[in-house]
Amino acid sequence: MKTEEMAVAVIQRIVDLVNEAEGAEKGRVILESDWGEYTLTVYTPDGSHTHMGVPGESSLDQLIEDLYNSLHGGPGLSWQKPQK
Repeated sequence: MKTEEMAVAVIQRIVDLVNEAEGAEKGRVILESDWGEYTLTVYTPDGSHTHMGVPGESSLDQLIEDLYNSLHGGPGLSWQKPQK
């Protein structure tokens, strides 16, 4: 899949997560700065989060691929679920 196609799929998945969410976190997908240089922490409506990118080693294309894989169940870091 081309980077542009992955980018569109990432945006679509974020929209889906926002629209599917219920409860206190309804409509909240948060992209937060992590270590700079194309790294992010992503939080989903259920409180899960994951980190992506490696400072000094990531690029925009790599970040898009990491986001795509994480949001579409592909290879990549696991999601940390909040403890109850």
